[in-house]
Amino acid sequence: MIRRLFGKAARSLQRFGPRNRPAILMYHRIADETFDPWGLCVHPARFEEQLDWLARNRAVLPLPEFLRMKRDGHMPDDATAITFDDGYACAANLAAPRLARAGMHATVFLPVRLIASDREFWWDELERIVLAAPVARLRVDGNETPLGSPQDDDRYWRPYAAPKTPRQKAFLQLWAWLGPLRHKKREAVLADLRQQAGSEATARQSHRPMTVAEVRSLDPSTMDFGSHGLTHADLLAISDDEKADEIGASFDACAELTGRTPKAFAYPHGRFDAECERIAELSGYELACSTKQAFVSTRSSPFALPRLAVTNEPNGLLVGQGG
Repeated sequence: MIRRLFGKAARSLQRFGPRNRPAILMYHRIADETFDPWGLCVHPARFEEQLDWLARNRAVLPLPEFLRMKRDGHMPDDATAITFDDGYACAANLAAPRLARAGMHATVFLPVRLIASDREFWWDELERIVLAAPVARLRVDGNETPLGSPQDDDRYWRPYAAPKTPRQKAFLQLWAWLGPLRHKKREAVLADLRQQAGSEATARQSHRPMTVAEVRSLDPSTMDFGSHGLTHADLLAISDDEKADEIGASFDACAELTGRTPKAFAYPHGRFDAECERIAELSGYELACSTKQAFVSTRSSPFALPRLAVTNEPNGLLVGQGG
């Protein structure tokens, strides 16, 4: 059962069983999605199955309580915390009700300035532009990226598979180029791409972030919030002053957005260094999460906690990329 529900971590990270080692689970979207190159989507029905298994086999704790038990040396072997990165609306309207019915709790990490923008996250907007563009090429920073003609297979990209169609290859190329850019530069590029493609800026319901009203309406006994930075910046591609902004300034910004003091930070893309850990601790966070695929041990730093990425694979937790 565990292999069917939670997956390849059984082979790559030892068996994630009822009595094994403490773990922090990392989700992104609860969605039925065919374009999922990094395995970030879990179908709602699969999510319910996973919660049912966790209820029967693991001790699911709020993330701050998980950390307190670790610090006190009283962490049970089956301790498990649930987290969501990015703050997609599905965390509020699909995950939260299911968590409440199961009597479980999750922490959602919000990229503060991207919430309530009525815009999709940049990687989703890029996918929308590239796959739907009625043009055969896009101009980016003085260079042309060929798209070819739209194909039915463009929207079908299984997790961790290589891109197959010209538009999938164009998406991956542009995604890699846009990722390290500063927020303002990336926004300018996306605005130009939208104009070239005649794409709308308003978010699709299936891909939108939470609204401020949704964030503030969630029961804190079911879902609390941490920071995922101000703009989901790659922290290793910016200066130390910018790191202080993305990590430190996001503490107060997250508190203002949610009405709750954040206890946790998650490094965007899982990329961080010792300076990021130092800033997170000095900023007032109690812990910070990485995307390193591992169980939590007594040696795990509270400001570099590993997590296990959960995917929609039929048999389990799958080692993947985090956001």
